[in-house]
Amino acid sequence: MYQTSEVDLRTLREIYTKAFEIVIHKAQPFTIMGSYNAVNGINASENEWLLKGVLRGDLQYDGVIISDWGAVHNRAEALRASLDIMCAYAETAHTQLKEGLENGVISEKDVEESVCRIQNLHNLVQEGKKKRNALSSEERYRIALEGAEKGCVLLKNEGNLLPIKGKKIAVLGELAEKPDYVGGGAAEVLFEKPFKNLTEYIQEIAPEADVQYQWLYSHTNCTRRIAGTRVMNLKGAMALAYDSDVTVLVVGDSINQETESFDRASIKLDERLETVILNIAEITDKLVVVVEAGSAIDMSAWIDKVAAVLYTGFAGEAINEAIANILMGKTNPSGRLSETFPLCIEDTPTGKGTMNAYVDRYKEGVMVGYRHYVTKGVPVLFPFGYGLSYAEFAYNNFSVEEMGERKYRVSFDVQNVSNIAGAEVCQLYVDNIDMMVERPKRELRRFTKLYLKAGEKQRVVFDVNEDCFAYFNACYNRWHTDKGRYELVIAKDVNTPIFREKIKL
Repeated sequence: MYQTSEVDLRTLREIYTKAFEIVIHKAQPFTIMGSYNAVNGINASENEWLLKGVLRGDLQYDGVIISDWGAVHNRAEALRASLDIMCAYAETAHTQLKEGLENGVISEKDVEESVCRIQNLHNLVQEGKKKRNALSSEERYRIALEGAEKGCVLLKNEGNLLPIKGKKIAVLGELAEKPDYVGGGAAEVLFEKPFKNLTEYIQEIAPEADVQYQWLYSHTNCTRRIAGTRVMNLKGAMALAYDSDVTVLVVGDSINQETESFDRASIKLDERLETVILNIAEITDKLVVVVEAGSAIDMSAWIDKVAAVLYTGFAGEAINEAIANILMGKTNPSGRLSETFPLCIEDTPTGKGTMNAYVDRYKEGVMVGYRHYVTKGVPVLFPFGYGLSYAEFAYNNFSVEEMGERKYRVSFDVQNVSNIAGAEVCQLYVDNIDMMVERPKRELRRFTKLYLKAGEKQRVVFDVNEDCFAYFNACYNRWHTDKGRYELVIAKDVNTPIFREKIKL
């Protein structure tokens, strides 16, 4: 809210506005929100270059821009930047607009264009209401369950411990009963029904199993939530784990750690939770750790000591049923990591630097996320695009056809060679060989998710066009493609290539 985000033009366009560009062109959203912070010294909600120039001009957005709550400092300057709706209402806004019009800060044309955009939004909303088909709570829950099942990522499954086959199952941890299903602040959503314990869902799938639950730790004291974790009866939990065929330990970051307006102080779990994991792992080699968190977790202290790890993210109201379905094999996991899990925070592009009260300088440039680790050769815990399945997939018959100038068609077969249906995420990356400017070694350019029955085979086709090779050139102030050598890479994840093909533009 108080620092300026200092970012160069190329990084802004290649990394940060690219997501907006994709959404605008594919989904044509009615509204976009302006943020609190300044960008290169000018408040985002009053930044004419950013809103009118980049968003409306370069990205061709013609919808309404709304401010975040209290993000506008001067209403006239915000209107000049083409921000239409200021949240929340303030009596000073009318005075600022009137004075801005009198002083030439804004023109009648600015006002008229903004009114037209707001009127158009009103009309679109009214038309949408007529077409809207309301969903029942059961239908909404089913959608939530499907999203959770598809999004959970199986990170480790040593000895194929999962799906669970044992008859005596221990479930440990308060989060099994009260899951961390959303982040805090504006991300928080309340649900109509209380959560069912994870043990109940597991018992429904395997009624013959003996499923035992222990609270073990809590994020609350007797009366309220606390910032840390208190552990209770670790000895009893270890005894239960020792006597069980499989132990499921649910851990994660609480809503107090994963919320808006501040950063996490660490990417590790609470040290008391790490201690719990290590103690339980000493007593059983059949330990499954379920991690509920909003971002990457440093698991280096315990990852080698547990048999299986399922990462759920914050998976919404159906989180416990989705976890049970995956653990018991009713659902085959198919999620993939959308960010790299580093070995430690010091390995990240920005390291563990100190805060500048005035400026947050994006010194890593375009080397964000997986681009940094691949380009710099930094080892990671789990790479971008990674995720396991209970099924096995084979790739064959790789082909690259030149379809025209800077146009290629990449195709290959994917076959489910196991006896269980599942989904595979096929990923196409471009390796940059000859560089006129510094570029990431490898960048994701295409991906698709296939659902294949046991034994089923399908042909995958990716059309590779100039957008796969271009970068934003600050001198030309546009997207630009250099001549030279590139490699097209089909991969399981960013670090696991399957096919490579050299091309020259």
